[in-house]
Amino acid sequence: MFTFDFATEPLLSQVRALIPDTTPPGIFSDDEINMFINLESSQGLYVSGQGAPTASSRTVVPLVYSVRRSAAMALDVIANKLTRLAGVVQILDVKLQLNVAAAQAKANAKDLRDQEARLGSFAIAELVYDQFSARERIYSQLLRLEGNG
Repeated sequence: MFTFDFATEPLLSQVRALIPDTTPPGIFSDDEINMFINLESSQGLYVSGQGAPTASSRTVVPLVYSVRRSAAMALDVIANKLTRLAGVVQILDVKLQLNVAAAQAKANAKDLRDQEARLGSFAIAELVYDQFSARERIYSQLLRLEGNG
């Protein structure tokens, strides 16, 4: 299935726009794009701060998605496919430069990852090993919330 609709599927459509993969049938299916989005999400990471102030196992961790890193992963897949096909240099009278296209896709993927790194988003994780460090963690969080830490 192919979807490019910012109203119903904004994350998927943003990734498609960055690749670009905006016209049907598309390079990737919706399932493949969603796989890139899920692989580059924050799911499974321990997020500190207001997300988990007491290190409780029942705390809901916010899920963060990276559209640029997802698009970069898709471009890496495209580059890998082009590299495998680079042995085909000429079809009839048309010369193909798939190795150049693969290098450009890799460069675009790197650029998207660099953009993501320059956005200034980051997370801090504080490890809690026992009840004493948990108490220290809560006290430090209270100080930060009051603006004293």
